[in-house]
Amino acid sequence: MHSDNKCRAVTQNLEAGGREGTSTPSNLTVLQETLQIHLPSVTEQRAMHPIYANEPSPGQPVGPGGVQHTVVNVPIEPTKDYLVWSLCSFVYANFCCLGLGALIYSVRARDQKALGDQDGARRHASSARIFNIVAVVLTSLTLFIYIVVVIALSARR
Repeated sequence: MHSDNKCRAVTQNLEAGGREGTSTPSNLTVLQETLQIHLPSVTEQRAMHPIYANEPSPGQPVGPGGVQHTVVNVPIEPTKDYLVWSLCSFVYANFCCLGLGALIYSVRARDQKALGDQDGARRHASSARIFNIVAVVLTSLTLFIYIVVVIALSARR
């Protein structure tokens, strides 16, 4: 019976505030006052929680003159090992064995990636990429010069 009276009082307070057009406290404040409920503040809630009890609130300085830092862990994308490109360079563009060097570094990059050494994998992959680029450029240049020479010689005849 007592709770019914409190509910009626809350309803009357809300209805009276809505009809008169005067500034009314928020619904939460009316409920707190009528039902006599104490909701702890954010600081009190943090103090009650065992994990956050010793940490400052967000935006508050850590210590005297301290600055609060936020650390964001960004997942790194897996390192490319250029194995397929190295295989193609080895088979089709193996100028001065540069394709073989690219293939060896690609396999090393894949091994380092499997072991979890991202820095080592990145280093070997970078070397494989450079070997692949040099092998393809030199092979293309050699092929282009060969075609030009053959065309020039056939034009002389």
